[in-house]
This record gives sequence, structure tokens and C-alpha cells, in this order.
Amino acid sequence: RDISINFLTDTVFTTVETPSTTIKLKANKQLTEAKTIALKLGSFQNIFYPAQFETSPAANGTTIELLMQAGDSIAELTIKLDTAQLKTEGTKTFDISLLDNKSYAIGDSAGLHFIIEGVEPSILSTKNVIFNKIVLQRNPIQHELVVVNGFSEAYYLIYNASGTVVKESYRANFKTLKVDELANGLYWLVIKDVKSDKMWTTKFIKH
Repeated sequence: RDISINFLTDTVFTTVETPSTTIKLKANKQLTEAKTIALKLGSFQNIFYPAQFETSPAANGTTIELLMQAGDSIAELTIKLDTAQLKTEGTKTFDISLLDNKSYAIGDSAGLHFIIEGVEPSILSTKNVIFNKIVLQRNPIQHELVVVNGFSEAYYLIYNASGTVVKESYRANFKTLKVDELANGLYWLVIKDVKSDKMWTTKFIKH
């Protein structure tokens, strides 16, 4: 089997207000003949399938057959969310994995984690507060959050996807923050700059 198939990314992040997301799979070289790529949906967390989302091409149960055309090296899968049903707090996730097949090998990126952001914490919906955008050096984050902006004095809060404060404190010279103790998932970082009295926010994924 000289053809191997990979997902182009191992994590997809979207929101309950985004109705459609396209996922790409790539072969290691251009195909000389069409191949059917087999995928499997699973590990559903806080989301019901097929009641709250569907796929294109359509799945048979939780199995999807995706055609990669001859002369091409890319195949696309579309995830369509029922946004009306998903507008609740909490992160929704599921996995998509490549199934083994005699006509191709599975590459190093054989699975994808699909993360759907829930309703934002109520503090971020406050009409009288203007939030500026925090720029992070990297996102997703494994161990340490690095703020590009930097703050000489700041109060910070971290909210989880359910809107609960999981970490808060005052920091002088706020530039980095350890997040090892946080479980994997979606979070909001909110910072109040002491000197300017301005509010800043961003979303990040602990991965």
C-alpha cells in the first residue's frame, strides 16, 4: 500500500453559531485511481448524533465513506450543525477516525477531535463593557499561556465552557500563566488592566 491518508489537522474548533465546517484529508501523493476513504464517528460528549449534526457525504450509522478522486490528493468532509438545538452552555465534542483499508495505509494523523464551543459566559455578554482582544503566542495550549500584549498589572479570570471561574488572581508583569492543572477543553481568559481599567478577553483551548 503506497498510498497513505492523513487528516490535515488533529483538532477542529468551531462554535454553536457556525452551521458548517469543512474537514480535509490528504493522501501522500496524487491518486492514479479513485479511492473510498472510510471514517468512523465516535466519543460523543454532550452532543447527540444524528439529532444535532449531520455529515456530507451522509453517514451510514456512524460510518462515512468519502471518495477521493483520481488525479487528486484531497478529500473533503462537511460537518453540518443544527445550531438551534446546540445553543446551550458547555463544550460539545466528538471524534472522527480513519478506518483501515486494503487500498491505503493510515498515516500518523489518523484521528480528529471536533470541539464545539458552547454559549459564552454571561460576563462576556455584558452590554456596557467593551472587551479588547488578547493576542496569544500559541493556541491550543499545553502547559503555559503566553500573552503577546503583556500587562504591567492585571486581574485575570479563566472561565470554563460552562461559564464557571476555574482560576483567578492578581498578577504584576502579566505575560505568562501556567495552565497545567486545567483539564483539556475550551476556556475564556478575561483580563482587567489595572492602569487603563480596560477589559481584555480571548478564547483558548487547553490541549
